[in-house]
Amino acid sequence: MRTAFGWVRRLAAVLANTKGMDAAAVRRRYRGVIAALARHRGSLGTLAGAFDHFRKVTRSDWPGLFRCYGITDLPRTNNDLEQFF
Repeated sequence: MRTAFGWVRRLAAVLANTKGMDAAAVRRRYRGVIAALARHRGSLGTLAGAFDHFRKVTRSDWPGLFRCYGITDLPRTNNDLEQFF
């Protein structure tokens, strides 16, 4: 559980983008963490299947996942806002 949570925190840190990187840099960093996650999948134990699903969903969302980093003043969304769409 701790290992899996560590991966979630790494991914969230990339998306938080506290360094103010452009969309291409955020995309590269996120792809790097996803690739590392795939290499270390075995360390996740029984949660490996959940991360397989996460990676699958990430691939399907990839085209729009980083738009908020490339368009000025485009707000990031969260699950609380999705109910209004």
